[in-house]
Amino acid sequence: MANTPIRDAKRAATRAKIEAAAKAVFDAKGWEGGGIRLIAETAGVSTGAIFAIWPDGKRAIWREIIKTEPPVDGALWRSAPGMLAILRALQAAEDMNQAVGLKAMTTETRVAIDAIVASATTPLPFEVRR
Repeated sequence: MANTPIRDAKRAATRAKIEAAAKAVFDAKGWEGGGIRLIAETAGVSTGAIFAIWPDGKRAIWREIIKTEPPVDGALWRSAPGMLAILRALQAAEDMNQAVGLKAMTTETRVAIDAIVASATTPLPFEVRR
């Protein structure tokens, strides 16, 4: 079928409903809890309507709505606070070493750890559920 102004307007309205629903679902549930079925239910559309617009599904919607790459694994997000604590402990240990004239890590390693810790203070676009 050929596109018509009415068809284009309906398609745009459906897309807007899905985008609003996806944002609400991802804000409330995060990556793991925000599935295609829940987004479709929230938007009042079929899952087929979502896949017609985003054939790659949830990852494509996340990229468009949240404007970042989706998490690789929810377990990674849940372990992030522990990993951050380890990196901060390494920073503190290196600071103590330097205070007494010792140097345990290379400058490149320290710069990398500092950059990771600094970037970790950026809030996530949703609350991480543990």
